[in-house]
Amino acid sequence: MFRNAWPYLEPSKIYPLMNDLYKNLPEGSLLVVGEFDYSRRNTRSVFETSQFTPVESFYSDIFSSRDTLVFKK
Repeated sequence: MFRNAWPYLEPSKIYPLMNDLYKNLPEGSLLVVGEFDYSRRNTRSVFETSQFTPVESFYSDIFSSRDTLVFKK
């Protein structure tokens, strides 16, 4: 668990961490990003430009907030 930590990382640290996550998580893994992380600084663009694929169906099926993002490897 890495909760509410993305906004506190320096931009130069976020991209390598995102790449490491993608490289080391098993295929089919989910990365769930909450409103706090997604709405701060440049973290939104980091997640949207990562190799992870957004999973749109999770928004309506599981989460009540549209500000919760789910990405799949």
